[in-house]
Amino acid sequence: ELVLGPFPRDQGYFLVFILIHFLQFDKPLESSTEHPATSRDPFSLKALIQRLHISEPAQHVMSLLGRKYPSDLHAFSRSRLPGPWDPALAGTRMKLPEPHTWERVLSRRGNTAKAWEELISAGNLPFMAMLRNLRNILRAGVSERHHQRLLDRLENQESVIRSRQLPFRFLAACRAIQQLEEELERTEKPLPSNGEIIKRILKVHGLYVPGMQSWTRKDLRFCMEIPVIFRMVKREKKKLLKFREVNYSRAILQRYRQALETAVGIAVRHNVPAIPGRTLILISCAGEMRKPYMRGGGLGWPSAEQEDRNKPLTVLDVAFLLGSMVYSAAEQAQVLLCDQSTVLGPVAMTGAVLKDVHHLQAQKIECDYKTCVDASDIIMDLITRRQEVDTILLLNEAPQDTLRGSCLWLYRHHVAPHCLFVNVCSRVQGERSFDSATEIVMSGFSEQVLRFMAECGGSRFLEHVGKIDKIHGLPEPRETVTAKQEVGVEPLISAPKTRWRSVKVFVSSTFRDMHGERDLLIRSVFPELRARAAPFCLAIEDIDLRWGITEHEAQRNKQLELCLSEVARSHLFVGILGERYGHIPREYLLPDEPQYEWLKSYPAGRSITELEAVQFLNGCKDPSAKSGAFFYLREPDFLGTVPEAWRADFATESEEAKVRMADLKERLEKHEGLASVGRYTCQWGGVAQGRPYVKGLEEFGARVLRDLWESLCHHFLQGDGPKVNGELKEPEENILQESFQELQQKRFCARTKLLQATAAQLRGGSICVVSGECGQGKTVFLAALAQELRAKAPRHGDPAPLYHIVAHFTRARPDQASVQVMLGRLCALLRKQLKQPPAPPTSYRGLVAQFSALLHSVAQSLKRRQSLVVLIDGADLIHAAGGQLVSDWLPERLPQRVSLIISVSEESALLSSLKRRKDVTVISLGPLDPPDRVVMVRKDLALYGKKLEESPFNNQMRLVLLKRGSKQPLYLMLLTQDLRLFALYEKVRGLVWGGGWASSS
Repeated sequence: ELVLGPFPRDQGYFLVFILIHFLQFDKPLESSTEHPATSRDPFSLKALIQRLHISEPAQHVMSLLGRKYPSDLHAFSRSRLPGPWDPALAGTRMKLPEPHTWERVLSRRGNTAKAWEELISAGNLPFMAMLRNLRNILRAGVSERHHQRLLDRLENQESVIRSRQLPFRFLAACRAIQQLEEELERTEKPLPSNGEIIKRILKVHGLYVPGMQSWTRKDLRFCMEIPVIFRMVKREKKKLLKFREVNYSRAILQRYRQALETAVGIAVRHNVPAIPGRTLILISCAGEMRKPYMRGGGLGWPSAEQEDRNKPLTVLDVAFLLGSMVYSAAEQAQVLLCDQSTVLGPVAMTGAVLKDVHHLQAQKIECDYKTCVDASDIIMDLITRRQEVDTILLLNEAPQDTLRGSCLWLYRHHVAPHCLFVNVCSRVQGERSFDSATEIVMSGFSEQVLRFMAECGGSRFLEHVGKIDKIHGLPEPRETVTAKQEVGVEPLISAPKTRWRSVKVFVSSTFRDMHGERDLLIRSVFPELRARAAPFCLAIEDIDLRWGITEHEAQRNKQLELCLSEVARSHLFVGILGERYGHIPREYLLPDEPQYEWLKSYPAGRSITELEAVQFLNGCKDPSAKSGAFFYLREPDFLGTVPEAWRADFATESEEAKVRMADLKERLEKHEGLASVGRYTCQWGGVAQGRPYVKGLEEFGARVLRDLWESLCHHFLQGDGPKVNGELKEPEENILQESFQELQQKRFCARTKLLQATAAQLRGGSICVVSGECGQGKTVFLAALAQELRAKAPRHGDPAPLYHIVAHFTRARPDQASVQVMLGRLCALLRKQLKQPPAPPTSYRGLVAQFSALLHSVAQSLKRRQSLVVLIDGADLIHAAGGQLVSDWLPERLPQRVSLIISVSEESALLSSLKRRKDVTVISLGPLDPPDRVVMVRKDLALYGKKLEESPFNNQMRLVLLKRGSKQPLYLMLLTQDLRLFALYEKVRGLVWGGGWASSS
């Protein structure tokens, strides 16, 4: 029986209703032991393996199925498990190894201070995970020592750069700090009374009791006597008390706020992708921009005043932030405020994002509709002044259709035909139609705008590649110089000699202070060195490891092993030393191999730069290796010309590092047998794109070029001159053709199955035509096909080869496309097959007739099961002396033991006429498959010790494959070559993502 007491009758009945409601609500709590049966998910890895009959890899499959380890050696051999049989595991249940990740540690240990401290101490907490979990770390209450380690990571420039986090991520962390400060303020307030808690509970459950605001203490006491309400009030108080248990203070929150402000500045300076060209940034100041920005709830200001922290961010505030970031990342930019009448002309900006945002917020902006300046007025002013810009960025609240009409058309028609207009709005109404690729409307203020503009701004990157020689001041391409002739035994039709040799040159220095010297070597010195060495069939491969070490290798501390392994494989060593000593690894983690034996007795705590030099001098078995080491020491007085703000980038790290660097330089100067040890001078050049640089390196570059060229001549080119001892000299054109074919064949790494199928279906008496678009790799395919046919194993123990190959490549040199040069060389090679060769003809018609006759004569002289294959690359480029294309040299009928393989372009008229012949088989080279593209990019970059990231969350290789032009081998070759020039780690992803590698190449 319920006694209602002094409550009015209607209110008493309502309390009965409340009681019934809460009894129903609380019922699951009372009967929490009863759980409904959960339906089993029919999909699992185990079911997938059973349905698809997957058997490999055996160890993983057996572990997923829960099989037992084989109990004896016989069962182990039948299980196809790798490695030797382990008797200790016999009969035990197989399990997959547990991954050691920070998420698994937290899920097992819980969100506790000890778990976080272990992750921080072991260095197993990634940078992004640290940013996203700052709130949890602070609430858990880690120790002061661990707080300091996190603060050091946030304030360390190298750490922030390697994280590649954009500024918005740090601003989101600032918002988390701001929320913790708000929680701290709430804990200082007194606990709410029982009446307030009861009213809050009723409100949460959608119940309203008439006269609830006028309840007396006796009424509230009566409510507390209801068991359900009493339990709920008790639970709510317990939550409030637990919420008030904070393990952080205002002082530590302030330190994190300051560290995040430093990190924002570093991220803006280094992690924001560069936007090339001239950019005009228009920020609307209309009244709609003063509204709160709903999507900005996750952002906070690092240096916001106490009274401004609780104010919501407006659309204009976020527009100021995004505009300042674009200004900082742009090569040339101006910021103008539109839809206002007080601030006229460009706003003075500094490039420091937060400082510029506060400066924009401090502007006195008023809007007088009579004198208001909108975006159209600004663009018309550009037309009047004939000021050309590449990109116009408009940040406003909603799209402006009027601006996208005649105003932009006039600007493009009279001033900038290729100007890109990007309208970024806080909201978009209705569906948008994009009639032009140069007019883009985007919704939402986010950091993806920066990446989009960087990609669009660099869309003409192939033009940059085409003008790379002029941009970097490289000499004009020289006329092809024929290699020195060699003398050797002249077989009938032998395989080409191996002529090309690779010379690896390792560049060693610290990174932070030597970007200028390294850029000069990579972009000027080594291209000139390649041009000099190419006529002698020397391929110069420079190793610059400023990027190319993947995240996976870095996490496993493989940096030292990768650097020293590249040094061990190098022929020449260029060491550049300044005042900085470089990164010191915690320990020397190297495999037990002979070339690293010296390191076991070497003192610990040495930098990678020093270890690289000692590896080259002491780790090589070749005693003459020291004569390939060159060291260049920067004069120390250069440091006096560096401004104080940038001196830390060039000065020594500590007194201990200073002593060790001085000791290293002294040992090198006293070392006997080094090729060169000298000093060079340079000057402070200033700051470009937020990075310091030096100038006055012309003498340094000329000296390195001279030293390396003399070393190449001494070690690799001695004896390569023409023989004068009466020996027969090899024809110049044969040397040219064979070296060109070898160079092209080395580049082959894709279409392996197509190559094998082509070689297998080759038949005598027929013509095989390899066709494809320009840049599809026809020359490389034919060079690889020639090598594949030469490697065919003889049958029945016959030592004679199956195929005699005669190849001619018209692209080896411009004159090799002449029909008389081609036929003259082919006839000369075929005449050597005959015991009584005919005399060389003197006319073009005589060459054509002799070529057809020689094919029949050589076919008759071949042994059983042997065939003659004639390969001609670029048959559609062959021309007469007058320049007109000719094809009458093609035989009308081929002997049964002779095959002709030619390559032609897909658009050539020769291909159309050849398709009409019955003895012609056409093999079309289509776009590269994704696996072949990956292999090609890996191979081209591996020559220079580099790799692209292929991890799940930073897959640079995938970005390359997404480019439409990546289906062409020529496109990928140009991309990998130019990637090496942009050798800064933090620029690689921006170049791959937005480097402008358009498929129109």
